[in-house]
Amino acid sequence: MRGHVGYKTTKSGKKSYFYKFTSPITGKDVMKRGFKTARDAADALAVALASIVTGQYVEPCKTTLIEYVRKWFENHVLARTSRAGYRNIIENHIARDPIANMLVSKLQCSTIDDYYAGRRKAGLGDNTLKRHRAILRPVLDKAVHDELLKTNPERFCKLRKPRKYKATTYDEDQVAVMLEVFRGEEIYPAVLLAAFGALRRGENLGTTWAAFNPERNTLRINQAYYVVDGKAGYDDVKTENSEDLVYLTDFAIGELKRIRKEQMKMKLQLGAAWQDNGLICCQPDGSPWNPSTISHKFGDALERHGLPHIRFHDLRHTHATIMHENGADAKDIATMLRETPQVAAETYIDMTAKRRRKLADTFGQAIFGPKKNPRRKRGSQG
Repeated sequence: MRGHVGYKTTKSGKKSYFYKFTSPITGKDVMKRGFKTARDAADALAVALASIVTGQYVEPCKTTLIEYVRKWFENHVLARTSRAGYRNIIENHIARDPIANMLVSKLQCSTIDDYYAGRRKAGLGDNTLKRHRAILRPVLDKAVHDELLKTNPERFCKLRKPRKYKATTYDEDQVAVMLEVFRGEEIYPAVLLAAFGALRRGENLGTTWAAFNPERNTLRINQAYYVVDGKAGYDDVKTENSEDLVYLTDFAIGELKRIRKEQMKMKLQLGAAWQDNGLICCQPDGSPWNPSTISHKFGDALERHGLPHIRFHDLRHTHATIMHENGADAKDIATMLRETPQVAAETYIDMTAKRRRKLADTFGQAIFGPKKNPRRKRGSQG
């Protein structure tokens, strides 16, 4: 592989040296300008040619990071709600940071560290920065694959480990009280399915009566309702495991039958005004709930009834915690939640104060229980 050094005379009469060679990847000429002397250009050419021989050559790229990110995003398959979140990060953060206009081929660990530091200074937390990493890391992995970078500089960046969210959960007695007082609330069907079926909010609002099988005590989860950028619709569920049967208790089945009868009565009363979407969890006229409205109404109802505040999603955590404290292991709970055992164990299984007290008592019994020999009093003889 050979190249050559040349020069051009600037308007001021000075010589500006360059080197040129043929790219082994694209077959096109590669030129690097701006050297002050022929020796500088020749030395740089030697380094470039040596990188080809050692397999370390990276094709020069004039694409900026934001151009590359947008192209990656355009071709990347994501759920609709995830796309909205990614678009927000790309357009409202990456695109507005100085890193956006840097060439992909010039990115270094330090420049990405500066980006994270700037975002943190702007008020973003560790969990949010983790989502930024979920974009930058695969984008730059692709840049390595496309031979625009030798290595992915983001993989050398360190972020603080996000603090794990500590869900607030109800015990069995609190769930029973909640269900009793919520029976007259418009969002009762959604609360019922979240507590007994551990449905995610979108799944909850997208589930139809056609998926309900009272004879087998099951409910099939096959779609989720979303509202993104003011546009509503139905989408696939979160993961392959999410599309599954949920088994419900006799109590939950009985309540769903009662709810269905009430809906049929309302349908007859409203006539043409009834919106027949076939939804289990719907507004009084049959139309779907906005997911954020469910969360707000849930919080307001808890306050109105004097119950401790929890998030609507914490009903899913509550479901897992109660199962765990009644003998279910992580694998069983993962199956019920339609998650992996690792996610179930790390995210959804919490230990209540009642369980902690019981374990403390168990420890005490092991040390001082009736089957143990009495400890000698300090200072006793023998």
